[in-house]
Amino acid sequence: MDPIDLNIILGESNPDGRGSGADIPLIQAYLKQPFPAVRIWNPNTAQLEPLEFDVNNSHTNDGNFGPELQYATRVSMADGVRPSAMVKVTRGSSGLDPAFTYSWDPDTGVWYTNLITRVNAAIAALTTEGWTVNIRSINCSLGLNDADNASAASNFETRFQNFVNRIYSDLSIPSTVPFVMNQLHVGADVAFLGTVITAVANVAAVDSRINLFSVDDMQLAADLLHWEWGEEIELGNRFYDNFS
Repeated sequence: MDPIDLNIILGESNPDGRGSGADIPLIQAYLKQPFPAVRIWNPNTAQLEPLEFDVNNSHTNDGNFGPELQYATRVSMADGVRPSAMVKVTRGSSGLDPAFTYSWDPDTGVWYTNLITRVNAAIAALTTEGWTVNIRSINCSLGLNDADNASAASNFETRFQNFVNRIYSDLSIPSTVPFVMNQLHVGADVAFLGTVITAVANVAAVDSRINLFSVDDMQLAADLLHWEWGEEIELGNRFYDNFS
């Protein structure tokens, strides 16, 4: 069977999509076109479909986008017509704290369950088609909501390490596959920002699977939490550039 790459994007509101499609200028209108060589798992139809803006690029498909469109552009530029696949599992107001309504806790969190279920479904579909699936990268943006809660922030280091370990274990991912993650922006308006920044850095320092990169030079929106459309494109570039 031929190999096919599968890239995973997961996390909270910023990767979910805070860039407005209405703001995409004509010079970047390619982002609104279907990506025939990059198929994404659509949980609403339970199948793999060509990635397309406002059709299957987020769980809401509300005219917004995250890093997935530019990431797919970079994949297409590098791989040409060679097929690849993507699973994007994101939810605003989510975090690692099991007390959150939208939690990524590996034991009780509904969004962790969604992640594992959807990745396995995509793998099963690709395998049925005759592909040998190669998970190429895990791209993650998490911590913002935990950083605005004292208890969640103080426990983030332990929970983050467990989260990473469980993803690799539950999906049988080789340790050579990178876990690409952006550090929280130093200007984010959350109460316990420094605690979570330190926690993420501590885990990345001892876990060679984690490729941590800075976004401090990127421009936050007026709410000092989210990205505007241009920075969602840049986040896609940085996920791609830091996967190896």
